[in-house]
Amino acid sequence: MSYSKIIMIILAVAFFSTAFFLFSSNRQQEKPETNITPPFNVGEQMIYEIKLVNSTGTHSLYTLNLSVVGTTEINGSQCFILRGEYLGYDVVMYSYVTTNNLTLLKTHMKSSSGSVTLLYDHKKNKCTISVTTSEGTSSQETDIKPDIQDSLSAIYYIRSLPLEEGYWCTFNQMTSKGVVLIKVSVEKKLQTIHIGLGNFTCYEVSLEAGGASNKVYITTSSERIPVMIEIPLGRETYQYWELINYVPPIKTA
Repeated sequence: MSYSKIIMIILAVAFFSTAFFLFSSNRQQEKPETNITPPFNVGEQMIYEIKLVNSTGTHSLYTLNLSVVGTTEINGSQCFILRGEYLGYDVVMYSYVTTNNLTLLKTHMKSSSGSVTLLYDHKKNKCTISVTTSEGTSSQETDIKPDIQDSLSAIYYIRSLPLEEGYWCTFNQMTSKGVVLIKVSVEKKLQTIHIGLGNFTCYEVSLEAGGASNKVYITTSSERIPVMIEIPLGRETYQYWELINYVPPIKTA
């Protein structure tokens, strides 16, 4: 397999992951959470307009479609299938997480250049990464942590935490730079967020690693919807995710 093809696939993975978490990897105190309650289900869809804001104004970048497209079984465990796609770009990502506590079992990303599949073995704390292109498949193994998430599943994982004012915990995320420890903390004061869809009472959730901090504004409603995300890029430049459409889960009898 040519080096250039492998790099193209790695860049595809990095394209999604660095869009949400732009962190350094300094270590900090760990406090994993075991009380996980998914507030979503199959059929839910969240569509975001992603904007760049800097001294020259506000610029629309992408439209991101996040959805829960179904369930499947992996190694005897029932899993949600999470799907993420930048509309108009040739990259689609899938995350497979258990329906009871969102344990990440598989990540799959595909583009016209090929695909990347990550399989997580939580008994051995290992992850097998397989890169496939027209020239074949190459695999390697790396260490992971029990509470590992990827850049897509992390969004759903954060929603599923027992959020309240003053709460905090940590989890580990697989990124293009390896495993990074993320600290989740909730500010002690609720925020009213104004977007095109209306006004929402939200928890202000900080995601920290090293010296960087992103803000996620998640509704206090039972759906725990992230309505806005703020990512500082440096030099008074920010990336904003604004929810522009929400489709609730399919109702079951």
